[in-house]
Amino acid sequence: MNLSNLLLCLFVSLQSFLGDMCLGLFRILFGELGNSHANLLQYLDCGKGQWLDIPPSAYPSYAKDGFQDYCAPYHNWRHIYTYNPLTDIPSSLQHLVLGGEAHLWAEMTDEVNLDPMLWPRAAAVGEVLWSGGVDKNARDEMGRVREQGTVARRLGMWRERVVAMGVRADMVQMAFCQMVEGEKGLCGMGTGSG
Repeated sequence: MNLSNLLLCLFVSLQSFLGDMCLGLFRILFGELGNSHANLLQYLDCGKGQWLDIPPSAYPSYAKDGFQDYCAPYHNWRHIYTYNPLTDIPSSLQHLVLGGEAHLWAEMTDEVNLDPMLWPRAAAVGEVLWSGGVDKNARDEMGRVREQGTVARRLGMWRERVVAMGVRADMVQMAFCQMVEGEKGLCGMGTGSG
């Protein structure tokens, strides 16, 4: 490793929005720097549809897919909650992960739809980055299996608090599901014990 590579590794953090292709170029130029890229589940503007005007010659190909955008479909909070930011990172390198973020670009977002586009999905991203997502190995602080029924109730209560403060957060699930906590009933989620 030459001096410039060493200095780069000591003083620079890299974030790639373009995925592995961009990191490949960095590796060619500077040596091995790790493999990290933006996860499309954390692009909160995905799934709103094509925002560019389509030329007539391309219309049939876009029409057959319903004019989806490049990162469709829309990623609801449950889908976002399946993301594990440490997947594919060797355990020996996981201590080098500095953090994560959610992205919401302005192509299809303005002051009118910002809150429902952002919340509760950004809250799900934050929770996943803080304590991990929901999968067969995920455990809460008490060692219980973390499952979506527990998360739904917690996010639902959080949503009610922020709505009371004037935030126009999107719904987590039907209001009925929040009223019958712990019952399988209509929502079919169980109590979250495990």
